[in-house]
Formats: sequence, C-alpha cells, structure tokens
Amino acid sequence: VFRTNSAYARFWEAIGAWAKCMTTCRNMSLLVMGHIRSHSPKSSEKIMDLLYAFPDALYYSCLCGSAPLGERVRKPLRKYGVLAK
Repeated sequence: VFRTNSAYARFWEAIGAWAKCMTTCRNMSLLVMGHIRSHSPKSSEKIMDLLYAFPDALYYSCLCGSAPLGERVRKPLRKYGVLAK
C-alpha cells in the first residue's frame, strides 16, 4: 500500500508540475503578444516560436531522448540555432 500511495503521489506531483509549465508558457505568450509584439515583432516571433516548442522539448528531455523529437519542435530550434542542423 505504501508503494502504491507513493507512486500515486509522484504521479500527481508530475501532473501538477506539467500543468504549471503549460500555464507559465501560456502566460508568457500572452505577455509577449500584449507587450513585446508592438515594439519588436521579430523578437516576439522568435520568443513565441520557442515558447511553442518548449513543452515538447522538455518532454523529450525528461525522457532522456528516448522519445522522438517531433518536427514541430525541431523546426523552430533549428531556425534559431538552438539545435544543430
């Protein structure tokens, strides 16, 4: 029972962390669209592309590269030199 409860607690802790990550990305994108876009459209596009790719890149990183990194993530990472071509 203890192992089951511990596993359940870890599962819900991970769900909470993932939800916080998604909420933070969403809030950051709203801030970018509301405050940065009017002053610097190119910078805001870069930030939005990278924010869009971040959750999937984090997922890939958490699985130690065992899951394939999708093209949806690779494209902006290559575009801005974060990922080798």
